[in-house]
Order: sequence, then structure tokens, then C-alpha cells
Amino acid sequence: MLQHLKPSERVVFVLHDVFGMPFDTISETISRSSASCRQLARRARLKMGSDNPRPGVDIDTVEHRLVTEQFIQACSNGNVDALLTLLDPEISGGVDLGPADPRSA
Repeated sequence: MLQHLKPSERVVFVLHDVFGMPFDTISETISRSSASCRQLARRARLKMGSDNPRPGVDIDTVEHRLVTEQFIQACSNGNVDALLTLLDPEISGGVDLGPADPRSA
């Protein structure tokens, strides 16, 4: 995913397709329109499902392992801010996951 998707596509794809977050919520989080988020998710799905994905950037094994560990830790702890930063270091914003959000306790 790091090799084939742009950061904005990664964020939308993971938040929507992996975690089921609605596009309206994602759009507020990343300051893009819902339509733009839908398009980013569509592009990400096409790239991820392509039999001939375009060549990506080389990612060194150590960096790949580090990103994977950080991703798992952020998901396990429900740390959405860390997850967003990992997927796109340039992103800023916040998200309200409602009463299930462990940070609201």
C-alpha cells in the first residue's frame, strides 16, 4: 500500500474501507469534500485491485517493518491521530469516533 497509493488515497482507503468510517466524517477530518474522498477511495481500490499496479517507490525492509509495527500499534490502541500521521504525515485534523472512542472516557 505504501508503494502504490498516494498518502491521501491511503488515508481515505484505510479509514473507509478498513475501519468503515463514513465519507462525511473522513471529509471533515482531512478537510476535503465527501465527493473528493469517494474519488480517492475509488482510485485506491482500483490501484490495489489492479493486476498490473503501476511501479511504486522502493521501500526499504526496515522502514516497511517499522511502518507495519506502528500501524498495528495505532490500530490496537485506537489511536486515530497516530494512524492518520502514519498514513499521511502532511495531514492535519481531528476525528470524533463517538462514545466508543476510548479518548472520550
